[in-house]
Amino acid sequence: MTSQYLRKIRENSGLLIICILLIAVKLASVAAYGQTYGMVTYAVSHYIRNETASEVLSLRQDELGRPFQYLFLRFDSSYYLEMAKYGYSNEQVFAFAPGYPLLARMVSWLGVPPAVSLVLVSNILGFLSVVLLYHVARLYLSHTESLLAAALFAFYPYNIISWTIAYSDSAFAVFSLLSWLMFERKRYGWCGAATLVASLVRFQGMLLYAIYSLIILSRWRKGQTIDTARSLAVVNITLLLPVYWLFVQIPSFTGISYTMVQAKYWNGVFSYPLSCLLILAGHVISAINLPFIAFICAFGLLAYRIRPEFALYTLVFSAFYLSLSGTSARYFGTVWPAFIYAGQTLSGASSRIPVHYITIILFAALGVFLLVLQMNSLFIC
Repeated sequence: MTSQYLRKIRENSGLLIICILLIAVKLASVAAYGQTYGMVTYAVSHYIRNETASEVLSLRQDELGRPFQYLFLRFDSSYYLEMAKYGYSNEQVFAFAPGYPLLARMVSWLGVPPAVSLVLVSNILGFLSVVLLYHVARLYLSHTESLLAAALFAFYPYNIISWTIAYSDSAFAVFSLLSWLMFERKRYGWCGAATLVASLVRFQGMLLYAIYSLIILSRWRKGQTIDTARSLAVVNITLLLPVYWLFVQIPSFTGISYTMVQAKYWNGVFSYPLSCLLILAGHVISAINLPFIAFICAFGLLAYRIRPEFALYTLVFSAFYLSLSGTSARYFGTVWPAFIYAGQTLSGASSRIPVHYITIILFAALGVFLLVLQMNSLFIC
């Protein structure tokens, strides 16, 4: 009994240290943005703010004041804020899934301003996703390997960005990880519920239904037809709600289909596969995405050595993201099997060269750099 308690304390202390270090990285980014240490000069910052002021007017200056908005409410955050405050108030916001702003609205019922609730939900769920990644990894790896996987996941530069500002990535990561954890524990009802929330946070969560269905079918054995059919039904029953929302509710509200909304306001959803990489390569700052996309794809596919299903997960989501008209390494941050395999691989590296520590430090440093650029509208994550 005592040894079990000690093991729990050791595991939780490691996760606590990761979360504390992640908070430190976030605070360092905020400090760097605010001229305190001179990383962003007043002149440049003032110029950027004036330049984007008209774009941020929709964020409503009656929230918490301009500094907070400029720090944490960037780009698509303005649409999430509008949804959190007013719901689907115009045709353009139907391009966004309702889950994340709905979670923020639930927090705002406690008297928290919508702008703050969006940021709180993003950050809190970011920490929770690190904990869930650890527990998913523990199904296959040792404590040390799982802890390293969680650290790599936490300090992946684009996760640092999207889990700090008001984006939906952390919410999607939490519920996709939770759905996998429930699936592996054969709690298919809870798996379907978590997959539903993931799909309503980001519509690509619907891909999880296909992945789970393929895995269940691959595990079918003679004489298990009824059990297999039951498992498929329990997991997929919740798919009806996001399908209804996409193909019935959105057309009834807007008079056009979801894909037409995307085409009208966002230049469509999909493009020729891999063409997005050529666009990223054409700009110095955007080209930073490319090595991270390659890292996720390579390590995610190699994760078949741990579980073949990991390669399927990586293949499905990577193919989807690489077909988007405007992809980003930020999207790939939710392809979590890559971090599990990286945790196992780097933990076995030569002890003479602490590759795992070097990788985490480089991830964190680049995360701070890119987050400061994001806050200054010099970089779009």
